[in-house]
Amino acid sequence: MDRARQFSFEVFVVLACAFGALAQTVPAIKVTEPNCKLQSVVTTLDKIDFANLTLQPRCFIDPDLPLTLRSGKFEWKNEAGGGTATLNDAKILPGGTASETRVIITFTLFGCGGSCSQRGYVQVITLVDGHPTIIQELSFDSQAQDTGATFDPKRGSLRIVARSNDGSAHCCPEHVDEALFALENGKFVLKSWKQLPIK
Repeated sequence: MDRARQFSFEVFVVLACAFGALAQTVPAIKVTEPNCKLQSVVTTLDKIDFANLTLQPRCFIDPDLPLTLRSGKFEWKNEAGGGTATLNDAKILPGGTASETRVIITFTLFGCGGSCSQRGYVQVITLVDGHPTIIQELSFDSQAQDTGATFDPKRGSLRIVARSNDGSAHCCPEHVDEALFALENGKFVLKSWKQLPIK
């Protein structure tokens, strides 16, 4: 191998290693603050029928695709394929005022087109001017064994297990990221995480 090729190879190895190290600094969980208002007007959040709620998991990207649950589930079909939205849990955390009250909902989206994908969602909802409003959303690839989200209202803690961004084939996940969040000032803050091999 001549010097130019050797140098290029070494640079590639260094960059690959650096990228790999960078990829390990955060879990594969997307955290956003969409501040999106749901399609209902209420005085208190406990008046919402969550099993028949209109979810908007991508409301800040695609506001024309609301998902209206019926008994906790929604199904759709189109020319490209179809999918389902399933409500997993909904917990109310009472606050001193209506604007301090929080609802934590978790649900799963499964969809197929050219290929299939599955994502988990955690949304923090509060009242803003009478509208239930998504003030924070955590989403993750849940197409792997034992993935999901579990919220403990007594401790205000959230555990998410997500498929890792480890470069594994779409069909064959190799790792998951286990992340622990704490509810602080009405929103989730990452406290710790680790990557685990899928057994």
